Amino acid sequence: MTITQIAVMYAVGSDLFDAICHTFATLSTGGFSTTDASIADATVAQQYIMAAFIVLAEINFGIFHLLINDRDRQALADKELRLYLAILLVGSIAIAWNLFNQHMIDHADVHGSGETLRKGLIQTVSILTSTGFCVTDFDQWIFPA
Repeated sequence: MTITQIAVMYAVGSDLFDAICHTFATLSTGGFSTTDASIADATVAQQYIMAAFIVLAEINFGIFHLLINDRDRQALADKELRLYLAILLVGSIAIAWNLFNQHMIDHADVHGSGETLRKGLIQTVSILTSTGFCVTDFDQWIFPA
């Protein structure tokens, strides 16, 4: 996974040093970045790649063992994997929906709805996996009481 992520990050425009450092921080779920802005300075493609690899890094390695040994059905039927992915999906959608609604109230337009979805998804993945990458100042998010 390390070599794959480095190659993909490099292919989408990251310099080799940042690709290596962000890959190590992503797969270890350490969340350290080479900039003060965390991954907010990364391109949208790089942010999505890091989020995808964070999700993969959090999956039980026993699942990968099953997949490598052609036991796909066993792997995909794993309750832990299904619950993990369901929590990430529901949490990401809920946060993105709230951010989208807040954006509509604050700005009265739909411009930036893709940005709110991206920030909600990536930030939720980072928080739920305790990785610590930031794409926005989530302390400023407003949630309904």
